[in-house]
Amino acid sequence: MRGGSASIDAKIMKKYRICCLALTIMLIFVGIPIEYVHAESTGPQPISYTSSLNGTDDIRDLNKTKLDKNGSIYIKFSSNICFNDTSGIGTLTSKIHIFKAPKEFTYDVSSNQFTNSQWIEVTIGEAKIDSGYKDTLQIKLSEELSLRNQYKLKIDKGAVADEQGKVLANDIITTFWTKSLSGSQGIIIEKSDIKNVKAPKYGMDNPMILHVNGEVIPKAIEEQYDSNKDKFYEGSIKNISFSEIHDATPKVDIEKIRLDYYQEDNIKKTKVLLYPVYRNTSSGDILKNQLDSGKGYILRIPEGVFETRSGEPLEAFTQYFYVDTDPQSPRIDYLENNHFKVTDLYSNEGVFSIKGENFHDNIQQVKLKPFSGKASKEFAVSSNNFELKDATQIDVHIREELRTELAKESNTGAYAVEIAFDETSLTVTDKVYETVVSSVYATYNGTDKNDKIFLYIKSKGKPIAETEHPKSEDGKPWYDEKSLKHDVVDDVTKDKYFVKVIFDDLDGELDLTTDISDIKNCIIRPAGGVGNLVDNGFIEDILNMSDEQQKAYIGKYIFVKSNQQATLYIPIKPLRAQTNYQVIIPSGIVHYKDTLEENESFEWTFTTTAMPLIKGISVGTIPEDYDEDEPLYIHGDFFSTDSDKIKVYFDDIKAANVTVVSQSELKVYLPYGSDRLEPGTYDIIVENDINHKRTVYGSLGVVKAGDKEDIPNEEYRIKGDGREGEVRSNLKVSEDTLLISPSDINERELEFDLDELMGDDVLVRKIQYDGDKRCKIGMLKIKSKWADIILYGVMLDPYAKDDEITIRLGRVEPSVAQMLKRKLRGNGVASDFIQVSGENYKIKDVMLHIPLKYSNGKNIKALRYDEITRNFYEIPYTVNLIDHSVELVCEEKGIFIVANH
Repeated sequence: MRGGSASIDAKIMKKYRICCLALTIMLIFVGIPIEYVHAESTGPQPISYTSSLNGTDDIRDLNKTKLDKNGSIYIKFSSNICFNDTSGIGTLTSKIHIFKAPKEFTYDVSSNQFTNSQWIEVTIGEAKIDSGYKDTLQIKLSEELSLRNQYKLKIDKGAVADEQGKVLANDIITTFWTKSLSGSQGIIIEKSDIKNVKAPKYGMDNPMILHVNGEVIPKAIEEQYDSNKDKFYEGSIKNISFSEIHDATPKVDIEKIRLDYYQEDNIKKTKVLLYPVYRNTSSGDILKNQLDSGKGYILRIPEGVFETRSGEPLEAFTQYFYVDTDPQSPRIDYLENNHFKVTDLYSNEGVFSIKGENFHDNIQQVKLKPFSGKASKEFAVSSNNFELKDATQIDVHIREELRTELAKESNTGAYAVEIAFDETSLTVTDKVYETVVSSVYATYNGTDKNDKIFLYIKSKGKPIAETEHPKSEDGKPWYDEKSLKHDVVDDVTKDKYFVKVIFDDLDGELDLTTDISDIKNCIIRPAGGVGNLVDNGFIEDILNMSDEQQKAYIGKYIFVKSNQQATLYIPIKPLRAQTNYQVIIPSGIVHYKDTLEENESFEWTFTTTAMPLIKGISVGTIPEDYDEDEPLYIHGDFFSTDSDKIKVYFDDIKAANVTVVSQSELKVYLPYGSDRLEPGTYDIIVENDINHKRTVYGSLGVVKAGDKEDIPNEEYRIKGDGREGEVRSNLKVSEDTLLISPSDINERELEFDLDELMGDDVLVRKIQYDGDKRCKIGMLKIKSKWADIILYGVMLDPYAKDDEITIRLGRVEPSVAQMLKRKLRGNGVASDFIQVSGENYKIKDVMLHIPLKYSNGKNIKALRYDEITRNFYEIPYTVNLIDHSVELVCEEKGIFIVANH
């Protein structure tokens, strides 16, 4: 039986452990802390802390507690409990302790936080076990609790026991919160006892004091309890910053913060006391218990560092202040805004600041003592030209006679700054200083900060261009090459073009270094190209004049001086449209006559306006009662992106509005009101500027309202539908499309005669079909009188945006051909421009058989124009003299042309 009983006990114990483990897991999932839940218990364990007998709140959580200032604490245990010591209730209350922390916080260097460990114990009024709920302990204090406040609770392990007499396994130590006060107070820092100027040396014996018009506490949610150190840490008040204004290197900080509460006009208010110290930045040790004399400090308290008991944040607060001076210890630390060019002082006064400490009212004068450069004489700044801003700053004004002197090249250099004081005794904050330092000055200290020690008066230096015209950045803006005219328009300049450079000439000393023949050394050329487009003839004409005429012409047309500026005009030959030009100005073109300093070389680029290219228009025919809010779209290339310049006309009627979608698309709103288009046919004109425009003749039709049935409701008509596929004819432009049957997209060989399918005169021929990455056309043969083309290995490009393959073949549009002819730069064409382009497909090779025109097959070259790089590339070819044609093979798509050398 004993063995059986032991076995049963073991089973019971095993089940007990399993139940405890299950309870632990359940408590984890419901969010109840399990610090005192064990798989094997030695006594009752607390399982909830609430503010009422059957409460569901958790007083340990600031956001969940409902504990009021006169409320009780209810601790529910895992089993029924009783007093461990039955000698009396007083014995129980002596084993329960509740602590609050006074509102005084000391900085803890090791944790970089403010801490409070001086506990104040609160008297327990009553502690009892409810007769109806024997598993619940009720605790009531003898005084009111503070709202939105955290307390520490400690219950000795021998205070209570379960019905078997087992006591708590350990002392209960936890923290709990009271609920927040309701309502809003509208709190602010209403007063500061910190003096703005002539403040005392605040420190551990003399705190800075702020007054809040209500009761505030550190931000509650950031208050943390460290059970290992038994300390409360106030996380929010570490965000208060305190430093010197002019030098944040010394570690001046807040050592202690205290909150004192007081009543005023029946309102509970708060006095915030801040105790500053200086610390060692390495060890954290306190170096000084008070602030330094004659320095400026800044105190910043961010919003929300403090809050009311209802959780309302205290607004941000910032205060600058200056500690009263010690006239025996003035010091200059550095100068601010201490670099001036003589040109800065020609027409305006200069102001620099002396920064330091312990400056005071007894300043006699500020002296500038020559140190280096051309500086050779001392200057005294009189009392009406300097201003004591505070104990750390003196502003010095360079004006009147001093400005005149320092604006001379003969006085350029570095000056040491000295402050001379009246040596008579001085009273500062009721202290009389019998001896006062007579002077202090900033001098060379052998560091890399010397540029802040001296006042520098610099030469005007080399001539520097203030404006270059025309000038583009990343190809923008564009300039009409026909508009690069001289500012003086007369018979001398009317057929000439110029670029110009504007220099400042504040003192009238800027001039040409030698004569205008140096302008021939300037360079204007296509970017990356060779040659020079400077109009040397214009320069020679002036050089061949008499001295008197030369002087007059130079002053009027070449180097024009006006309003403290000098403009250098560089004559240039006529330029091309749509070209990026480089301008190079060599050194030594201009110089200052008094210092003989010459300009250094410099360069810039500009871009001339492109001729717009029109490839298509979204609508070809509209009714006369068209909706003016419905735009049409013009597709092409080289459209100006400057919406203020680009214009669209229908004959001579201007579009209501033009929006540049991109360089290849325009959104155009039709004219309305009195300019509304009447029935008829209109040319569409796109104008980048007056000299760069393109016309598409008869491209828009307006029909009468009664003829609406004549307006095609589609963009194409079916031109043919045979075994080769469906041929669609575009109703707006000369363009036909052959739609290949899906059954043909994986053939070894396909052949089409596009002249038969589409007609001889169709400009743009396209082949279209839905590609499949598993399919490939081995050879796609295209016959036409314009060119025979064979594409090898036509298949869907794996990087295609969609599966629709579009192959463009045959002649290009006349506008494209015209543009490409200009790019050939004088090379005559010997064939049509034949395109092999499109989207979403790739090829292995393309072979072209192109008939020759205007050539006997000699002195020619075959070229491929790449539409991405916009450049021509020469490719190998063979000439077939029998049928007067050129044959070529290329691995890439493009526009192909045979040109004369």
